Amino acid sequence: MRALRSICVSLILHLHLAKVGRGFMMALWDTSTPKIDPNYHSRSLRAMTMSSTDRSVRQPKKTIAYEAALKDRGAPAVILVRPYLDENVGSCARAMLNFGLTDLRIIDPFCDHLTPMARARASGADNVLEGARVFRGLDEAVADLSEVIGTSARQRDMTITIVSPEEAARLAVGTLANFARGGARAGYMFGSERNGLTNEDLVYADRILQIPTNPAFSSLNLGQAVQICG
Repeated sequence: MRALRSICVSLILHLHLAKVGRGFMMALWDTSTPKIDPNYHSRSLRAMTMSSTDRSVRQPKKTIAYEAALKDRGAPAVILVRPYLDENVGSCARAMLNFGLTDLRIIDPFCDHLTPMARARASGADNVLEGARVFRGLDEAVADLSEVIGTSARQRDMTITIVSPEEAARLAVGTLANFARGGARAGYMFGSERNGLTNEDLVYADRILQIPTNPAFSSLNLGQAVQICG
């Protein structure tokens, strides 16, 4: 009987220790494993596919910002030449509204600027995307502009004035006074993500804007470039 009692006590103690150990391991797993939200992807998809009307309801401040910016008819235009990615166009729209710009002109695009991804990247600047005008060439796109400022990081074998972002901003501000007297406006011209502006594109520019960057890594995202120039 004594031996049987000893065996029972040992078995009970073994089971208790196993239970404690299992609880410890579960607690350790719970703290070391990152929590995954099962609804994350569905929420992201809903945000991407949200209609412009829904965005206007949820983001009234940005709609008000767009309507206020529309009143400044002399603000510079932003010209995107042959953009490839719809999300980059959306990022440009967001950067434009950040600085009160609304006149977006898209030349020979390889993408649709009104996709859910473009709207998601616009982050509430849907009205800028919806108000964008698409042109088949630069002739018509820049016809109403008195000062076209092209952007390029490369040195060109062309006779054209190079300006800094500060100088370009002063030129753009100067056109505001001209516009108030019935003159034309300025426009910033940006090339495609792959190759930028060609020499043929820059024939339509009055000046080239060069943004100071690392010479060994000078390529900027379209949205970044628009934000710096805006």
